[in-house]
Amino acid sequence: MDNMLEELNCPICLEFFTCPVILPCSHILCRTPCAERLFEQNFIRCPVCRDNCYVAGGIDVLPRVISLENIIERYQEEEDIEDEDDDGEGNTSIGGVPCQLCTSQHARRAKKSCMDCNASYCSNCLEITHPNREPFNQHTLVAPTRNPRPKVVQCSQHREVVNAYCVSCRMLACAVCVHAGVHQGHRLLPVDEAFQELRSSLEVSMKSTESSQEAAAEAVKSEEDQLKVYQEIAARRRQDIDEQCNSLIAFIEAKRRFFHSDLDLEEQGQVAAVRVAVNDHKKLTAESQSLVHYAKLVMKETDPASFLQIAGTINERLIKSCGRVEELHMPPVETEKMRTKILDLRKQKAIMKDMQYLTAPQSPAIDVTKCSRSSNCVILVLSKNSGCEVVDGYHVLYCAEGEETETPQVHRYRRARAFANQSVTTFSTQSEEPRYGTVTTTGNAVVLMIENLENGTKYFFCVRGFNAAGESANSEVVNCTTLEEEQEKLIVPEIVPDNCHTYMSSIQIYCSSQVATPSPTVNFYLLHREAESNTLWRSTPLYACLDHRVFGLEQDKPYEFVVLACNSSGEAQLSNKVVLRTQGSSS
Repeated sequence: MDNMLEELNCPICLEFFTCPVILPCSHILCRTPCAERLFEQNFIRCPVCRDNCYVAGGIDVLPRVISLENIIERYQEEEDIEDEDDDGEGNTSIGGVPCQLCTSQHARRAKKSCMDCNASYCSNCLEITHPNREPFNQHTLVAPTRNPRPKVVQCSQHREVVNAYCVSCRMLACAVCVHAGVHQGHRLLPVDEAFQELRSSLEVSMKSTESSQEAAAEAVKSEEDQLKVYQEIAARRRQDIDEQCNSLIAFIEAKRRFFHSDLDLEEQGQVAAVRVAVNDHKKLTAESQSLVHYAKLVMKETDPASFLQIAGTINERLIKSCGRVEELHMPPVETEKMRTKILDLRKQKAIMKDMQYLTAPQSPAIDVTKCSRSSNCVILVLSKNSGCEVVDGYHVLYCAEGEETETPQVHRYRRARAFANQSVTTFSTQSEEPRYGTVTTTGNAVVLMIENLENGTKYFFCVRGFNAAGESANSEVVNCTTLEEEQEKLIVPEIVPDNCHTYMSSIQIYCSSQVATPSPTVNFYLLHREAESNTLWRSTPLYACLDHRVFGLEQDKPYEFVVLACNSSGEAQLSNKVVLRTQGSSS
């Protein structure tokens, strides 16, 4: 029946035909709006067979299918009659008997009840369940009724009404079966009692099954959600890989253009110099040839007076021309310079060949021999990394003595100290980093400065690195005690801001005379970083000089500078902090 209903639907709007018209290709469409929208200057392209048909006179001459309209109207009238028996909530009204086979929420009204099947069917279900062949055509069909025949179950062996249920055999039994001892020793229950017991058990099983189904559905949904998140992450990773590779390709292209420009500039300079010399030589040669040609004409003069009048001047010009030609030297073609313009990318190719996914950095190591402290500051120095890992920054975890708790926690095969009231300071790399391996420009060490500490207090520190792939394990815990104010014996260095000079990509720092005074026990370091950002400090040793120039800075950006004085005992003093801005391109 459903297949027949599909024939009543328009192939475009998928609804019942409205004023159906037939095309020259014999297919049917709704006149409005389906067929009207397809017409273009008396041509219509059939959406079913794709045939492009010409209709003289347009849509007005297409014949209507009256019989199809009548069929649709009759079907809709029957549907309206059945809908009148519904109570508006999908249930059949009191005066109607619902079909017992319909599985949809809106059950249709039954047309017949089968005495043999003890069920009522609508016209569609009756056609499916009772085809016109044996044994179905022998069933007795009556008008719809809610109870076609009473349910009386008889014993299949004795034809008696069953009144007991054998739990062991899970079958019904009549009085004859019970007295005959067929179920001797078995657990027998009255039908009503067995009905209630089995019904309760079935309800429990149904609820358990429904719970299992809900749990399974939730598990499937959760798995699908996780898969969706996984696919989104994979898509972002692919996009990131494309961006990284495109950036690398753009950088290589820029390098190639640079090398080509350098070679072009070198070649153009050499070609220009040689061409100038060649043009000068050709010019002098042409002048010399003209003089020689003119001298040959003078040599033909037979009159001595006329010859003497001209020959002297010609002779002088020939001598000068010969001298200029001899003095002209061709510049050498500097082929040797091309030997310095060789590009070897084997190292870069090896790096590209070893390209792998990013991994979390290794656990950092604190170099206690280089750490120092003042009354309110501790400077931690990390040992050199392996040189093959990317570090975006470091987390410094610290707390004062008495606030820590020792636990046997093992984090990635390394014993760690858990801090009850820990503080965390994060240092990130500079804007042009993360670098490969190390972060500072000299000494291959990472300098971490933790400030605003209490004087004369023992602190515990540990460090862990991080990048986009994750975090490293904690470093070994080290302790450091800040100095009392009366213990500070080092001379405090000073930066003189008025004497400092700024440039576009560098800044010259001028220090006080204490820095320039040589001392075998005190070392001075110039620390700098981008201002207004908690980035890593870069250290540069100061070798007994008043001024030092820091290169490699960005234009029009503020930088923070401080001088560190420290001795072999780990005592330190910090100078005043100075913020200076590099000059911009318009300065």
